[in-house]
Amino acid sequence: MPRRPLKLTFEECGDINAYFTPAERQITLCYEFFQFFDQLARSE
Repeated sequence: MPRRPLKLTFEECGDINAYFTPAERQITLCYEFFQFFDQLARSE
């Protein structure tokens, strides 16, 4: 199966999440996702 490139984007979503849009072959990582894990790591 041939490999097709993925588009990786970062944006503010208002939610702790990440999304994959198959039709656009795009992964969207929300800034809140990283903020959550940053706060989690700092609390331990």
